[in-house]
Amino acid sequence: MPAAPPPEPVAPARSAAHARGALKPRPARAARRFGYVVAIALDVAFLLVLHRWPGWQEASFLTGAAADVVPWVTASVGLSIALNLAYLVADPRWFRAVGEILTSVVGAVVAGRILDVFPFTFPDGGFPWATWVRVALVLAVLGCVVGVLANVVQLVRVVSAREA
Repeated sequence: MPAAPPPEPVAPARSAAHARGALKPRPARAARRFGYVVAIALDVAFLLVLHRWPGWQEASFLTGAAADVVPWVTASVGLSIALNLAYLVADPRWFRAVGEILTSVVGAVVAGRILDVFPFTFPDGGFPWATWVRVALVLAVLGCVVGVLANVVQLVRVVSAREA
């Protein structure tokens, strides 16, 4: 008599929302926490470069008008640090979605403010840097708007899955 085939591996238990395909599985908590720590470290490093060494004043492509947008950029990065610190403590899906909505809204405002002030100077002739930077800023604003919409959908899915 032939040997019986080995038993099928048993998949980990999934919630009803996962079974319906409403929510994708998340990385392990330790991996998420590591990501939050890396994001905080990068944000702090950016703030140090922006404000201390060498400081935004040393960037040859920025004009004095950058002083009008640096506080906006600092606030945006500060929000990111604060949210990532909060995620280290607790990161339920709904809270992450709300945080992503907030950072996307602030990101759109900051990119719009930078576009409005346009604190950049580029050498004349050659490559059209000013045009490409403006295009990148417009795309950043549009990307933030898409991010807001995507995270509103995510928030609705998470809340709906919890109620089901």
